[in-house]
Order: sequence, then C-alpha cells, then structure tokens
Amino acid sequence: MELGKVIGVKTFDNLLLTGINPKYLIKDGRVSLTEPLQFTVDDFKISAIGSSGIDKTIDFTMDIDMPSAHLQKVATTTVADLFKQKSLALPTNDYVHLTAYITGTIDKPIIKLSLKDFAKATVAAI
Repeated sequence: MELGKVIGVKTFDNLLLTGINPKYLIKDGRVSLTEPLQFTVDDFKISAIGSSGIDKTIDFTMDIDMPSAHLQKVATTTVADLFKQKSLALPTNDYVHLTAYITGTIDKPIIKLSLKDFAKATVAAI
C-alpha cells in the first residue's frame, strides 16, 4: 500500500487484515463501509471509512493515531515534512493524530495527509 511509503511504515506495504468483520452496503457499483472499520497495525490505531467501486475507484478516509516515537524515527517522511511546512514542532505526546484521504484507483492511489486535528489540539493546549 502506498500509505506505507507516505508515513514511513513498512508494515503498511503488504497489509493483511484478518479477523475483521466489516459492515458494508453494495449499491450503484460501490462497496461502502457503513461504519468505521477499526484495527491496529503494530502500535498504530486506525479507523477507516469509505468505499471502492467495481471500476477500481477508491474513496477512503483513515484516521491514524501514530506513535510520536515513530515520527521521530522517520523524520524524512511526508508526515514530518507536514510538520515542517506548518512550522510545528515534532510532538512529544504519545500519539500524533493524522488523517489520510485515499482516492484515485486501486492501481494508482492518491494519498493526502492532514494534521488538522493535531494542529487544533496544539492550539487548544496553548
């Protein structure tokens, strides 16, 4: 999965989820999750919602709680670059919340990251 490259986590490259029971709806050529799918990969807590189409299009939102210690290790990733662009210090709390928007197609996913929730929490703490 391209997400592994974006956030610097090799575990995401060949992600295989087992023991999950997604609730979904099939309508108009799309398979849509009807409630967030929650799972953990290593120490990452993830909640995903969205849909995929029979035409291979995807539209998912993933809320990811990333261990801040991991962010320190991969300071050259897109996530760390977002902190630099926004002039934010790397966090020292246990987790960093980020949102990944995954669109495009299964073969060519487009991944955009947002630290909006992290920024809101930082402002509230000041």
